[in-house]
Amino acid sequence: DHHTAGSFQVISNFSYGDTPSMPARCHLSVDALELSPQPLNRPPKDPQALISALQRALPKEFFDPDGAVLDTTYLDPSVRIVCFLGMRFAGVRHVYARTT
Repeated sequence: DHHTAGSFQVISNFSYGDTPSMPARCHLSVDALELSPQPLNRPPKDPQALISALQRALPKEFFDPDGAVLDTTYLDPSVRIVCFLGMRFAGVRHVYARTT
């Protein structure tokens, strides 16, 4: 069986800058990456292969956003556009849309 169920959590802290000209700038720091297979008493047969598959499937900025700097470049009640800054993810943009 090659299927594993569970959750993957990136536990992080973020802070917003106190520069008045850039109030929407966010700094991220990762505290932990937690992989929790379900059920807990049945871990994946090859944990390294699972991590490798997650790294291939998820954008790097989702898998390990440590040190990321983000700017909210557009915001309204239904859409938010975020631009990554800094050395690791410069120029990457994400669009989030509210569906409810």
